[in-house]
Amino acid sequence: MILMNSRRFERTGGRLAVALSLCCCALGFLSGCKSNKSADATPAAQQPPDAIPQGGIPLGMKSGSQFYNLITDLDCAIKVRSLVQDSDGNIVSASGVQLTCDGQQIKLTVGKIEDNWLETADFGRFMVKPLYTLAVFATPDQDRKLKSFLAPNANLFYASLHGDIARVKSLLDAKVNVNAKDPDGNTALILACRNRKLDAVRALLASGADVNAKGEGDTTALISLLDGTSLSDIDVTRVLLAANADVNARKRDGTTALMEASEYGNIEVVNALLAAGANVNARSERGDTALKLATKNHKSDTVQILQSAVTGGKKRQDH
Repeated sequence: MILMNSRRFERTGGRLAVALSLCCCALGFLSGCKSNKSADATPAAQQPPDAIPQGGIPLGMKSGSQFYNLITDLDCAIKVRSLVQDSDGNIVSASGVQLTCDGQQIKLTVGKIEDNWLETADFGRFMVKPLYTLAVFATPDQDRKLKSFLAPNANLFYASLHGDIARVKSLLDAKVNVNAKDPDGNTALILACRNRKLDAVRALLASGADVNAKGEGDTTALISLLDGTSLSDIDVTRVLLAANADVNARKRDGTTALMEASEYGNIEVVNALLAAGANVNARSERGDTALKLATKNHKSDTVQILQSAVTGGKKRQDH
């Protein structure tokens, strides 16, 4: 499916003229025709700001280029925050760009269209045909990569991240790879933990998700869960610990789950991690310990718990 940006033009008497222009532009990709504006049509450049195309509709245009093929069989949409048009109303650049396919946002390097190109982080540059609409084209290789990225495994990432439990269970029943990784290296379980989607976490673990798989920055599901704070943290933490999550796993910078929980003063989680054998004396590459982070962030209750754990550990060592 072609990716477009277009919004209904609302000026009285201008709709038919714009529709004809769009049709001619579509034919232009095949035959090189130029759009012929009717004499009474309002020039696009003189239309009010609210007439700038913003929504997304498929017009079924075909590319006449031998170098670029349309993205097909994908539910894609492109949105922009602002557009720059030339005197003929053609779109020459766009900023604040968002590109999503099958509900998943494609990472862009700068989030803008310049010189007919849209830069992405993982799929290279997409060619853009800037007319009255934005038509984004992909090479066959980009098309293949996108379809692979948006395959059922990728849909599991999206469903897990957003807690769409019905979709998660449906995909798991279809035997998708529960331990597949997204372009950032994250598993569906890590993404479900990131957004505290308890039901999704349980379903993924029940289907064999690796509780200790590492994702972006060597983050595990447990560490991803605790990189922030939420009332539901303790519920998901208990589920992960019951599934034998490595309580002393470290991120690439040496951060542990206990450090994350202590920094945010999550007392219930701190107690659960300590009870599961978390190393209270572990240090990150910056030299931080759980106690140091709790102290720096004025989490007095957490500081007391950690001080007791440190003292208790020293007493055990002395014996």
